[in-house]
Amino acid sequence: MERAILIAAGAAFTALCCALGRYFGKGKGAKWVNTTGDPGKVNMPETLKFLSKFMYALAVTMGGSGILAGITGIAGIFIAGMLLTVAVCIAVLIYMNVSGRFKL
Repeated sequence: MERAILIAAGAAFTALCCALGRYFGKGKGAKWVNTTGDPGKVNMPETLKFLSKFMYALAVTMGGSGILAGITGIAGIFIAGMLLTVAVCIAVLIYMNVSGRFKL
């Protein structure tokens, strides 16, 4: 890919994830997250706080790798960032299912 495209795409993804992280961090967005329809089944403040941190982690891993790969011109950085992003997503899914923090 061209370097400018990588930098622009990485910056756009980083900005989007940071905006969502801030939105979730303020305690908003429960209607996007609660797919059960019953607000009593899920601990929304804890879930939104966790999703805020997750959005920031995605911004760093995926967006940061795109920006860094565009600046340096090394495609391996982008691939490593994608693999790290997949690892973060898997770890988040495991943590959310095992921890029990998000249930009432």
